[in-house]
Amino acid sequence: MRKILLRILLFAISFFTATFAMQAPYEIWVLIHGTWAHDELWWNFGGDFFCALQKAVAPSGAKVLPFQWDGKNTEKSRKATAFALANLLSCFDKQRPINIVAHSHGVNIALTACQLWAQQQPLRKIKALYALGAPVCETQYRPNMDIIENLYNLFSFNDTVQNIFDYKRVFEHQPGIMNMRVLVNGREPTHTDIHSATIAAWLPVLEHVLCCDQGLIKFYSKKMPEVVFDSEFEKLLAADKPINFPALFIDPRTMVKFYKIK
Repeated sequence: MRKILLRILLFAISFFTATFAMQAPYEIWVLIHGTWAHDELWWNFGGDFFCALQKAVAPSGAKVLPFQWDGKNTEKSRKATAFALANLLSCFDKQRPINIVAHSHGVNIALTACQLWAQQQPLRKIKALYALGAPVCETQYRPNMDIIENLYNLFSFNDTVQNIFDYKRVFEHQPGIMNMRVLVNGREPTHTDIHSATIAAWLPVLEHVLCCDQGLIKFYSKKMPEVVFDSEFEKLLAADKPINFPALFIDPRTMVKFYKIK
């Protein structure tokens, strides 16, 4: 009789544990590409960045959702896409944690969507926004930190696309914003390299390893990232100059030569 009761008790515990696990709100990771990248694979199903991120979050049951837009380099396109993104995010349960990983102008789309949320749904939250090579312009795309709990701004001084036309590399200091220069396996990434699968594999652990609002993150393929004090940060930032492209509407991915503004 005792064995039967024990089996019933164990079954009940297993059943309710499994039921609770299924009902627990798993996290959503929305992945957004940048300008002219709508037909690239890295951010989509089967892409290296997507697969590395999906593998990293899979143990927690989280899901990665690629978000495609037309990739046009116009404010009209970015604004329309921000409305679509805000509507998509509104479809998720309010208790479900939402993370956004965005590259280049995809970051500004995400920031605009958060501004829309602040007007329409001020109680909704984005758990984290991971900005990769974001062209920063806070007069137009200012982070609303009432909506965004944490903003991880990952950038490289070797990114010769990020700061064209007077865009900046870093955001002004606000609680929750971390401006972090990155190295990938000892090298400063370019605008394309900053959406490396090596970075994707470690994004979910950043909240556990970051302990400062600015510094240097060293990403490695086979070991945990290192966060160190960046003694060159302010010096490099002060010396940083924007890039002047010979033509305004040229695709920067095809450029070979860049000319510094003197």
